[in-house]
Amino acid sequence: MNSQVIKSAHRTQVISLYRRLLRIGYQWPKWETQDPDDQVFLSDFIIKKTKKEFRTNFNLSIDQVPSALDRARKEIKFLKVLQNDILKKQFVLQRSYSEAAEEVNHQK
Repeated sequence: MNSQVIKSAHRTQVISLYRRLLRIGYQWPKWETQDPDDQVFLSDFIIKKTKKEFRTNFNLSIDQVPSALDRARKEIKFLKVLQNDILKKQFVLQRSYSEAAEEVNHQK
C-alpha cells in the first residue's frame, strides 16, 4: 500500500483528535485565584500540551502513528472523566451552599 494513502487515512483521525483535545481545553472551567501572578489555568495547560504534542509527533513513521492515536484517545477519556467529576463536585457545592443560604433566610 502506498504510504501517502496510509498518511491520508490517519490524517482525518489526527485532525479529529486534535480538535477534540483543543475543544476540551477551551471548554475547561477557569477559576480565579487570589494572586493574579499565580493564575495558572488547567485549560491553558491542556491547550499548550496538545499543540506541543501534535507538533512533536508531526513526523512520526507509519508504524508509530497508531500508538500515538491511542495515547490521544486515552488522554481524551481521562480529561472527560476528570472534567465531569469536577463539574459534578461544583454542582453539589453550589447546591449545598444555596440550600444553606435558604435555611438561613427561613430562620430570620
